[in-house]
Amino acid sequence: MLFIVALWRIPWWLDHHYLTDDLTPAQATAVSGMRTALVTLGAGLLVAAGLFYTHRTLELTREGHVTDRFTKAVEQLGSTVLEVRLGGVYSLERIMHDSPKDYQTVLEVVAAFVRERAVPFQQGVSNRDPRVARALRRVPQPAAPSVKPTTDVQAALTVLGRRTLTHRGRHPLDLSNTHLEGSGLMNADLSSTVLVGAYLEGANLSFSNLRNSLLVNARLDGALMAVTQMQGALLVGARLRGAMMVGANLDDADLKGAVMDGALLATTDLRNVKNLTVDQIVAAKPDSSTQLPSHLATDERVRERIRHVEAAGESEPA
Repeated sequence: MLFIVALWRIPWWLDHHYLTDDLTPAQATAVSGMRTALVTLGAGLLVAAGLFYTHRTLELTREGHVTDRFTKAVEQLGSTVLEVRLGGVYSLERIMHDSPKDYQTVLEVVAAFVRERAVPFQQGVSNRDPRVARALRRVPQPAAPSVKPTTDVQAALTVLGRRTLTHRGRHPLDLSNTHLEGSGLMNADLSSTVLVGAYLEGANLSFSNLRNSLLVNARLDGALMAVTQMQGALLVGARLRGAMMVGANLDDADLKGAVMDGALLATTDLRNVKNLTVDQIVAAKPDSSTQLPSHLATDERVRERIRHVEAAGESEPA
């Protein structure tokens, strides 16, 4: 009603000095044109308001669907059925890419799932009874079987390793003190990940991205780390016994107190590593292709170790 009144009176309010009660043809044309423009403007505003309302409704509906999918996926993670848990993991990955604003939340949920479900390998025989423990010590024990994460944990690790460049590093993943022995993390993006005290013995980290990751006191014995990018990584106190580090790049990484006994270092870039010592290199398996800081490359103990490793053919994996 107000719009109709305004439509009728606005021409007089604006141009009352030039309009009379008996409009001339020219004045009538001007008034009609102004009213037509007002009608067009009003219609445009109504259309814009309708489009905004429709867009907002669709956004709210979409957010509701995402919330429902997220809730269902999280519920699936708690299932006792492996296939259902796998469905939950991959549903969360889909949500992670469909809803950018939920990206970080999904990553944190998947990381929490890994921390909770990645449990240490347990021997089948209990030795709580001291008599059993003494008896077991007298009997030769077979080597512990190869340890790998469960299927659902490996799937979650794969999802975490597929982070995209856009969201990488916004908030670091927290996988500290997690049992990831034997996990398959080849080509994974674990940059800026917190892996303090993580158990990564025998893990396949080849071609993966560990730039700026925190690996303080991490266990990496026997890990495959070929061509792994570890620039800026903090490996203070890490264990790297027997790790295969061929072609790895540790530019600006910190290896203070790291144990490198038997680590394969062929073509490994150690030129700008912090706190690297002669003893660490001598304990490892460097060869003439290992890129060392100048003060270590010229050290006689290191040169002798390189000659010994190459003569014994130990610089390459068996």
